[in-house]
Amino acid sequence: RHSTHFLMSAATDTVESLAQRFLVGGADAAKILLQLDVAVAEQGMKRVILPVDAVAPYTAAPDPAIAAAACRVMAASMNAVPIEYLLQNYRPYLSQGLASDVPAVRLLALEQLQRASKDRSAAAVVLSSSLFLELIKAIGDGETAVGLRALNTTFEIANSPEGHAALYGAGRGTLDALAARGDSVVALRVLELHVKLAAARPDALVEETLLPLFSAAADYHRDLLQAISGIEVLAELLRVEHGFAFLVQRGIFASIMSALSSPRDSLEAMLLPSVYKVLQTLALCPFVNFVDIEEQHAFIASLVQDVQSPDPTLRTPALVAAAAIASTASGLTSILGSRTPLAPVLQGLCQSADAAVQGDALRAVATTLEGAGDSEAFFAAFDSTFLPRVLATAKHPFPDQRLAALSVLLALATHPWGRQVLVDVAGLLEYVTDRRTETTHAGKMAKYTLAQRLLKEPRPSLATHDVIALRTFEVEGPFYVATEAVVAVETEAP
Repeated sequence: RHSTHFLMSAATDTVESLAQRFLVGGADAAKILLQLDVAVAEQGMKRVILPVDAVAPYTAAPDPAIAAAACRVMAASMNAVPIEYLLQNYRPYLSQGLASDVPAVRLLALEQLQRASKDRSAAAVVLSSSLFLELIKAIGDGETAVGLRALNTTFEIANSPEGHAALYGAGRGTLDALAARGDSVVALRVLELHVKLAAARPDALVEETLLPLFSAAADYHRDLLQAISGIEVLAELLRVEHGFAFLVQRGIFASIMSALSSPRDSLEAMLLPSVYKVLQTLALCPFVNFVDIEEQHAFIASLVQDVQSPDPTLRTPALVAAAAIASTASGLTSILGSRTPLAPVLQGLCQSADAAVQGDALRAVATTLEGAGDSEAFFAAFDSTFLPRVLATAKHPFPDQRLAALSVLLALATHPWGRQVLVDVAGLLEYVTDRRTETTHAGKMAKYTLAQRLLKEPRPSLATHDVIALRTFEVEGPFYVATEAVVAVETEAP
């Protein structure tokens, strides 16, 4: 009864005959499906299309082997023909697949629509049919894998002038209905779709459509938990220049930053790690000038406060954000001009008895010193005890702390002024050339790199014997082990 539902041309007799026997049905249909799965794996499906309604029930079979075979056969069947042919002649099967009770079948249908998104003419067919609205509805699927696949597929199909017009035209009602469902997970997916499109296409950043949605996403006074996720999604828009300008000019960025002024014992403090991720994102964007951001003094004061927090979930993102900002020229200028200096705080953390805190602080200092800003002015804010203590940590028995301290020494050695500062520290050159102070592979490589940098031009003022020691260390390589001669002496018995 299903024989009219599949197309055959060059298929082998084995696959064709098994497909026909399977469609006839009967008690042995499941066993035949398993045989068909093996035959398809060996010979390929070629141009045999099996109807979705015939195979789909077996994807929910209690026997996992039969269910898996059904999914593989269905996928092979649909992948066997050009996507344009599938859309023109078997569109009802895709609709059935999207409406299936079985998540695996819904994913298979979405896989075909994802194929269509790669082809301009096939995408146009989807946009002009009911499949596009069904695809948008699938964003609200209760299965996370299905909903995310639908989100990404919708974005790929809508990422064109025609697709954007269809999404905010015929598809707008469906999108709004999803967002209004009261399901925070689905609402977040809808927000992500809008953000992905707005980031990819400046012409998709339509103020009257997106401004209320983005403003609501950043409004932590209305829904704190939703805002935590919403702000992280909006951070993707900050990565592109037109998105950053939009969020700043419309006051959404200021709304996000206002969370930094919340009392630290309030529920709003839960939002701070997400805000610090936003600042970290901005530090990676070459078009951002921190000096021009009105909220710079507020977020720097907050950073300095929170890098000292006893709560690692707050301290760690604050430290990472502070280092990322300070590694940029404009960010370090803002920090150096702030009324709440960062360097003394970092110096205190670098002396912490907590190994994790000490390591994070040392790495933050190293990141800043290696950055594009005025690192010499930043280092000048540390007192004279800082480097001797770093050197002492580099001799620590625990590898993680040694490597964190070495990262500071390496960062300083990238600058001519830093090399001179290093060689003026008592005992540093002896430490570098003493191979007994480091046992790990990473540590040996770091010390070797440090020796090479100390020899770079312009070279710091070094005594001749120090230059010879560093040159010898460099020539011998990072893993040199001195050989010891053993002399056996034969003695006569008394």
